[in-house]
Amino acid sequence: MKPILVTTLSFLLFALTTNFPIAFTQDVEQVKDTDGNFVVAHGKYYLYPASGTTGGGVKLGMQGNQWSSIVFEDEDTFLVSEHTPSQGFEVVLSDSQVAESYKWVMDNEIGQIPYIGIKGINDNRTFINGWFIIQKHGSGYKLQFCPISQVCVDIGRKKFDGEDVWRLVLNTLNIEDIFEFVFVRATA
Repeated sequence: MKPILVTTLSFLLFALTTNFPIAFTQDVEQVKDTDGNFVVAHGKYYLYPASGTTGGGVKLGMQGNQWSSIVFEDEDTFLVSEHTPSQGFEVVLSDSQVAESYKWVMDNEIGQIPYIGIKGINDNRTFINGWFIIQKHGSGYKLQFCPISQVCVDIGRKKFDGEDVWRLVLNTLNIEDIFEFVFVRATA
């Protein structure tokens, strides 16, 4: 082999092996609560507005005679989460005596903006397949829903006609308030 070829190949191999780890690492910012501690799996947290928004927090809401939606109003609800901000996660409500299932889903009722709901065991509603992620936003965090093979969309707040609460909705038209929140650790 010619010395120039060997030197070039050696340099190329060196350059590739030293730059690959940098290229393939992703700096993921971990989610923190209001005390500056990392949000941990199976921890209990309240979701409160990040700033100036009226209302108290997120809770399980009734639709008809069943617990089926996640709403934003003056009451508190715990959130249990397993996630990092850029990875999909499953959200589970800890108030287990009120609903059949505690998995958050994107409910796609006909004639309405898709909203975050609770999937029941024998549920015949239509859901959008995907996952939720948490992203840093302003002074807190925001939720996004990522439909399979589509771009992630922010979660906003919308008050539907005849309802006293705000629903957390898929903000496809960018007309709803972005739901910006902070994690407040629940004390035992």
